[in-house]
Amino acid sequence: MRPFVESFETRDKHKYIYDVETGTVVPDNDVLSLVIKKIGEDKKDPEISNELNRDFPKTIVEATLKFVRRWQAAYGGFLRNTSVLGHSHAVSEAAVYQEYDMGATYLMVLNLTENCNFRCKYCYLSEEYRFTRNRTESKMNFETAKEAIDRYFSYLERIKKKIPNKKAGITFYGGEPLLEFPLIKMIVNYCREKEPVPIVFNMTSNGYLLNDEISKFIVQNNIHLAISLDGSKANHDRNRVMPHGIGSFETVLKNIRKFMQAYPDYHDIGIISVFDVRTDLRENVRFFEENKLPRIFFISEVASSNTDYYDRFSREDFDKYNQTYEELLEEYIRAKQSGERISNYLEMFFEAPLSMTIIRLRAKDAKSKLVPYTNTCVPGMKISVRADGTYDICERINATFPVGDVEHGINTKAVCEVIDEYNKAVTKDCKNCTAVKNCPLCFAYTNGDRCFSIPDNFCKRWRKQQLMKLSAIYTILEKNSHAFDLLQNSLENSFAFNA
Repeated sequence: MRPFVESFETRDKHKYIYDVETGTVVPDNDVLSLVIKKIGEDKKDPEISNELNRDFPKTIVEATLKFVRRWQAAYGGFLRNTSVLGHSHAVSEAAVYQEYDMGATYLMVLNLTENCNFRCKYCYLSEEYRFTRNRTESKMNFETAKEAIDRYFSYLERIKKKIPNKKAGITFYGGEPLLEFPLIKMIVNYCREKEPVPIVFNMTSNGYLLNDEISKFIVQNNIHLAISLDGSKANHDRNRVMPHGIGSFETVLKNIRKFMQAYPDYHDIGIISVFDVRTDLRENVRFFEENKLPRIFFISEVASSNTDYYDRFSREDFDKYNQTYEELLEEYIRAKQSGERISNYLEMFFEAPLSMTIIRLRAKDAKSKLVPYTNTCVPGMKISVRADGTYDICERINATFPVGDVEHGINTKAVCEVIDEYNKAVTKDCKNCTAVKNCPLCFAYTNGDRCFSIPDNFCKRWRKQQLMKLSAIYTILEKNSHAFDLLQNSLENSFAFNA
């Protein structure tokens, strides 16, 4: 047996232990961490008591020992058998079908076009990133979309017999999906005629083509719309440019404001904001506070894997960003502690990254047995359809892992091969990792040229970040135990569709 815990301190120097096995955080009175350590050294309870009674009251030592033993017996917490191995057995097609029959498939992504009217400098669908799809002139036709929808609806028709209140979603993606607005109209009209369960439509757009006709159609059909806006003009136009290099801020902001003026009560519209090391975060906080805009769905950092994007920044850029980040984090923590109002940008900037640690797996929570570690899904639970009708695991993965097509449906043999390759390459050492409950790795994050691999130094960095997040979370909770009570509602109202 060995300790399977992480220790951390809040900013007020209060000590805690994170029990990895159960996902529970408990205060550390110094005795607790020593008891766990000594049990891990195979010492017996009388020996532990004799050693610790020299420095701590006998009643505290005995009570702590009893607590640890009961916790172990009930949940297997605090310590881990060193002989426990990772997930290694091959996945069967029968197991995949069983997973599907549980009814968790909830989303189909239609990649309507591989083209875009922007040339964003950080676009992951560009030459900036290795091992990702690039822009092409390919676009989906209605027959391909119809075949994909018919197959999806056939599955939903079968599954609703077991889950009567089943919902499902279809996301329009690209490229820029509004380049194919006539196709969107045909798809929505077809779905409304045929849908076997209520369908929620989602769309991610750069907002440049959002005109009166499109806006009216979005509202009439209750399409959840996410528009990319990176903040102030300087922050946005630095990266989100047109093919000729001119910034897109003025047009996108004008279109958003026009939409809000025409449909002030429409709440299924929001902002996606991307940042990098040179983003002026304080300027963005001010911008979103001073401008009446839709709520921010989420804020994401420019991806750092499989790219040299960040090589363009200087040491001074990183130092300035880190200083601003720490200052804003202090402001966020103080506001959460006191229950003060926080700007939408500042809240989403910190709360979304913290959410994976706050809403982590607990003792009785379980992931799929097929992919029991990391944040990945079971391939086929979300179906991403390329313009030519090929099925991918998701819209962000490259073309080297197809799992079917609209003509033949999901290829469960290919799904098994993908899962086996992922478990072998990525999760073989996850079982004994202290970040196993909230690791963000997934197929898209680790995919390469027909293979999967963990980015260099990722695991060490993520474990360190986890402790920093736990410290921030419990620094807040010590002063305000209700600080995150509404977090689940906030996440459920975000652009991420849940069935």
